[in-house]
Amino acid sequence: MGKKKYYGIKSPDSIRGIYENWEEVKSLVKGVNAIYKGFSTIEDVEEFVYERTNPIYEDKYLIFVDGSFNNNKVGSAFAIIKNNKILAEDSFVYQNKFNGNNIEGELNALIYSLNKAISMGLKEVILFHDLEMTSHLYNGDWNGKKTSTIEFQKIIKENKYKDKIKVDFVKVVSHTNKKWNEYVDKLAYNITL
Repeated sequence: MGKKKYYGIKSPDSIRGIYENWEEVKSLVKGVNAIYKGFSTIEDVEEFVYERTNPIYEDKYLIFVDGSFNNNKVGSAFAIIKNNKILAEDSFVYQNKFNGNNIEGELNALIYSLNKAISMGLKEVILFHDLEMTSHLYNGDWNGKKTSTIEFQKIIKENKYKDKIKVDFVKVVSHTNKKWNEYVDKLAYNITL
């Protein structure tokens, strides 16, 4: 078996993140002025994508969101972090309106986290997510095809989030022992037990 390979896209922000599938990366960067590179360790790709050697996240508001589907329940969770401290967090079971799953949970967590951030007076956040479609659906790069994703895009548009708060998205690889991503993952799962 070959070594595990990670791919990092540094820019543009709309596709910034860590990926494990080269074909996915190729499709995202095709025709785009992107900065991207392959790595053999998660630490190296994170340093490249997130510039870990530079304190770019210091004094920034970070939001981590995740969803879970367990026991026929959709769990959602978020945490708002600044300087490695939790400012706000929540987890809740979402009524499974659309026969959804963890996708519905993560999209729901995004909506609730932005509502919380706006109520806190935040004007700009960096939102970390592990579901590929999250940023694309929010930004309108992709059109929802299922009832849950169509409803999500409708809520984003009706509430005019883009007029209220600037959101930079960072896609992370799930289950790679990243502290805050794992934290909200557990919150979302535990609420469904």
